[in-house]
Amino acid sequence: MNRILQLKIILIITVFCNNIAVAQKQSYLEFLKVDTSAANSYFYGGTHYVQSLIQTDFRSNGIYGQIGFNLARLFSKKMILGVTVDFKGWKGFNAWKPSDAFRDDFNAAYLPNVTTPEDLAKAEMIKNAINNVENKNFQGNYFGRIGVSFSPFPRSFGGFMIEFKRGYCSFPIYGYFDNPNIDNADSDFAFFDFWKVNSGSIYFKPFTFRSSCKTQSFTSSRQDWKNYITIGFHYERLDLSEGEFYGINLQDVVKDEFLKNHGIQNRFGISLGIGLY
Repeated sequence: MNRILQLKIILIITVFCNNIAVAQKQSYLEFLKVDTSAANSYFYGGTHYVQSLIQTDFRSNGIYGQIGFNLARLFSKKMILGVTVDFKGWKGFNAWKPSDAFRDDFNAAYLPNVTTPEDLAKAEMIKNAINNVENKNFQGNYFGRIGVSFSPFPRSFGGFMIEFKRGYCSFPIYGYFDNPNIDNADSDFAFFDFWKVNSGSIYFKPFTFRSSCKTQSFTSSRQDWKNYITIGFHYERLDLSEGEFYGINLQDVVKDEFLKNHGIQNRFGISLGIGLY
């Protein structure tokens, strides 16, 4: 089923590219061969602020950066097909907590399956954070991911860019300075980590539907800069059963029924930012 979906996506992208190229009275391959002064560079990037569209128990809001290497530049100055890295190194200001339903179901399913007092203490730390006990709470998030980006017309027709990535996500828990059960380098935070997070994004430049980015350099002209404003739609799949907290997993802390009901967090978001491509 996944392979059929991938083939459908490739077919849609191919038809989209050829339809636009036909409007210019040339095939997409001919379009790629023609040199222009508005050539893409080897590197691209940007910065974006993403906000959740649907409230989930684990948040994904915040500002993140992006940098990529355009492999397609080796054979074309018209498209982007590159390796992209996203990074969010600033957790943000606000504390947050899971929904009441998540908290109540977690408490009802809480049954640590661990063998040492240290691991039992770690399980209690997770429970305290979910219940916001004694100001132990989640605060923001970090993430890093790497993947593939594709944009057939980076500087015109909306500058659509499609991305598929995989990486990690970390949720800091405040209030555990100098705790003897974890090694958090004397930080005030402990970290609830996920190492296999899949995500996808679609960005577009709303001001390039009727015009294109004419220059290769990024000038201070307001007319130039507005063409690099991006709007993005994001999807991320978070599997809570893979959550790791200093050697123990969430599936070691709760009954299986809880993960069946709350284990998969499908996170949707929208972003506003600057895309330098």
